[in-house]
Amino acid sequence: MATLADRRELPECPAIYFVLEKDTVVYIGQTVNLRQRISGHHRLPEWKVRDDIQIRWLPCNNAATLPQLEKHLIDMVQPEMNGKSCRGEVGSDESTSAVRISITFSDEEYEFLAEEAARKERTLAAQIRYWVKEKMRQAKE
Repeated sequence: MATLADRRELPECPAIYFVLEKDTVVYIGQTVNLRQRISGHHRLPEWKVRDDIQIRWLPCNNAATLPQLEKHLIDMVQPEMNGKSCRGEVGSDESTSAVRISITFSDEEYEFLAEEAARKERTLAAQIRYWVKEKMRQAKE
């Protein structure tokens, strides 16, 4: 088991991998190089803004069996992120749409967000998205 922060220490092996949030499997994938796949995954920014993400894996000596094993596990577990486009993109069954907005931050606010992003190992853009979502959630309460 590893956290996202530990992703550079993952083994370089063929594997089926499981992304868990707390104790719930949210994504299942397959790869011939676990370290490289997790470190460059297209969903990494999404995982970074979630709470308590863990990576678990099942090493596989025969890479030819990975696609079939992955499909079977996805069918059995039905993780929420498999089969969905990222962040409401076209083709997603999510009812969200992308909107581009401009926000002006003071130097102090910008520095705070940059420090938080670095501390949480997020990109600045992911930290700002997280901050905006938090502010919207608070406004609804």
